Amino acid sequence: PLPLFGCPIVKNSRASFFHNYQIMKHSIKRVISLLSLSIIFSSCFPEEEYPDYGSYLSFVTVSKAESDTEPSKIVLRDDSDRILNVLEDPYLLLKALKPSQRAVVYFDPIDCDIMQPESIDVRLCQVDTCVFISKTAFVETEKDLDSFGSDSFQVNESPYFPSITSKYINLFIGTFGVNPYLHKFTTAYVSESQNPSEPEKLYLHFCHNANKDTSGYQYWHWVSIPLEDFKHLFPEKDNLILKIRNLGAMDKLINFSLKDLPLE
Repeated sequence: PLPLFGCPIVKNSRASFFHNYQIMKHSIKRVISLLSLSIIFSSCFPEEEYPDYGSYLSFVTVSKAESDTEPSKIVLRDDSDRILNVLEDPYLLLKALKPSQRAVVYFDPIDCDIMQPESIDVRLCQVDTCVFISKTAFVETEKDLDSFGSDSFQVNESPYFPSITSKYINLFIGTFGVNPYLHKFTTAYVSESQNPSEPEKLYLHFCHNANKDTSGYQYWHWVSIPLEDFKHLFPEKDNLILKIRNLGAMDKLINFSLKDLPLE
């Protein structure tokens, strides 16, 4: 699974997603014109540089420092409560963050071991605040899932593969539409989906409701699934199987190991 703190990333890979997305926003005619101009004037203009995404990423929850001397200081904690101590913020990214917000931060460590247990000093490179939190539910039958939606979407498996931490399952997904904030996500435990012949496996269903926003551009963004409501089901389970529910297509199964996952 993805390391809880400091996952190495492929240089510029995420920038490529959004670079491709920007191209998709233009008409074919516009793209052809731009390509033609780029060939003619390629020797006259410098090559485009991708944003600085650093060497590592981590999911964090934003909070305020519990300090009388610095009451407005922003604190970034990963899912195992370790702190990213931001010593360098060249792009003034901390100003955009709000307490209780979940975000993905891209960073470089500063003179320290990336796996230090309590905190790490970092240079902040980029921040992604487009992280949606899935709702959770408990239902009896798979028919009950209809109210949560079954609109199609994609789950990225490289380089941002699905991951599990002690608090969340994290997915990088692609949806179509014009307003990603209309889209809602629900993760449900379905009683009839549990297999008595496989007592070591826990099955959950991940549903997407686009609220009729199904045409337009493709957006790639993060979704975090809180595990707190499901943790009482974890004892004696070795694997969590997440069923990705897509209308008109076979459900995709994503397998997460629970063997070494802290329950606290």
